[in-house]
Amino acid sequence: MAGAALLLALVHTWPATVAAAAVLGAGCGVFPAVDKALVIQA
Repeated sequence: MAGAALLLALVHTWPATVAAAAVLGAGCGVFPAVDKALVIQA
């Protein structure tokens, strides 16, 4: 997710914005899934 924020800060084009949105969306989806898996495992 930090990479997507860095991409948004450094590259000001539409394709870069779309790529950053995809990375942020994936990060926002993966984080809760891993968090729940760790909670259930413990």
